[in-house]
Amino acid sequence: MAKFIQFGKWNKPNKYILFLIIFNVGKDFSFGSHYVENFQYLKVFDCGALSNSYYIHQIFCYFITSILAIFTYRKEYKNMNNNSVEYSLNKLENKINISQSLDIELIHNKQEIQQVYPNKYLLTLIIIWVLNEEILNYFNTIFIHLDFWMLELIIITIFMYKILNLKIYKHQKLMLYLTSIPFILKLMTIIYSFLDENNYLDENDLNNYRYSDEVDKLKIIYVSHPWLVALGFIFYLFLIIVRSYVNTKIKWLIDLKYISPNKILIMYGVIGTIFCFFISLIATFISCGEVEQNNKKYDFNDYFCKVKYDNNKYLESFKTFFSSSLEDKQIIQETITVIIGIISFFGYRFFSLMIIESLTPIHLIFSFPIYYLLNKSYLSVINVIKNGSAFVEGIKYVKEKCILDFCSDFISILGYLIYLDIIELNFCGLDFNLRREILQRGDKDKKRAQLNNSNNSGYSGITSGRNSSIGQISESSLDDSDF
Repeated sequence: MAKFIQFGKWNKPNKYILFLIIFNVGKDFSFGSHYVENFQYLKVFDCGALSNSYYIHQIFCYFITSILAIFTYRKEYKNMNNNSVEYSLNKLENKINISQSLDIELIHNKQEIQQVYPNKYLLTLIIIWVLNEEILNYFNTIFIHLDFWMLELIIITIFMYKILNLKIYKHQKLMLYLTSIPFILKLMTIIYSFLDENNYLDENDLNNYRYSDEVDKLKIIYVSHPWLVALGFIFYLFLIIVRSYVNTKIKWLIDLKYISPNKILIMYGVIGTIFCFFISLIATFISCGEVEQNNKKYDFNDYFCKVKYDNNKYLESFKTFFSSSLEDKQIIQETITVIIGIISFFGYRFFSLMIIESLTPIHLIFSFPIYYLLNKSYLSVINVIKNGSAFVEGIKYVKEKCILDFCSDFISILGYLIYLDIIELNFCGLDFNLRREILQRGDKDKKRAQLNNSNNSGYSGITSGRNSSIGQISESSLDDSDF
């Protein structure tokens, strides 16, 4: 078996992927997961109305992230000044290792690397990053199962090829073709949603989006309005194209313009804080309608406006979050939730940039299926503990959908392991351009070149020796003849 399939060498920076997944799980563990259809409980603590204060939670996360990033940036700057030579050598060695193992052309020309990247362009890029990220988070909550994240591998590979001159090899192209399998499984999940008649609107009550009288869940919005499927898919495709471009451009900035990831993180935290603060402030004074007293009916606004205060619904509300009517237990639980969430949020953003710097943006996508697999696993455990059942009872095809999702994630993980040379396929020429094979060929070429140089220098020495001897003989002959 090892003759055809074997494990490749573990790359040390891959540990950042593990840290990224851990912090991502911690973030959802505290603030709640967006996987809202199949599970009744989406987080450990239920803090009542505070649980839905998404943008206020984001304010805390972005603000503390900017503060922590300032400390890490100052530490980096201090290390750079105290050990400037060693620091530069480590950076250079890291870039050489990346370019050798992934065949990325990091430096295009001298003029490009000498130019200073304007802060206004960096600011624009980070604004796009924050807006795109916040829209994606809301999209994943509302348009369940329309997140075709496996397509991002193809998109980001194209950007890496165009911007960073990434070479794409045979075993990596295989993975691009294999993305069709999780894509088909995702389509089957959507088909199951359409087979569930509870997701359709009642002709007698077109404004009731409650799944059923027994199940306190919202209908799947794109089933209630089928025209949203095409629109949602196109919109999601646009969002992941933007995310792929931003991540690739950040890689370009770090490697070619030598912009510190910590500086990027500072600006990211500041912009995110400002954006979420103004969204929360404006939404506090705009009501989405009155709350249904018996919770037997949901309208279209309930997909977006989940914060309740004084019998009204809001997208966000400072009044709810800082209400004096909160119980001590809720305040304690919310404090713990926010602390864990902030640490997880910062850790996730920090290691995302570490992966982009030390590896590539493609490695970020590798974390997605592992995270989703863990996400569904721990949500199942939480629901068994709290509700006695892993899934929401009463929703049709819930087990079938979860099985399809698990299979999709598992196949994607195997495919990404092949793409990143962690699993090596030694047949049909798929192993020719593995990192291990490329480095071995490079070592052989280096030894061959050294041997040729040695032979040439030896031959030159012999030749020069012979010439000097002939010169001496000729000289002596000439001397003899003169006498």
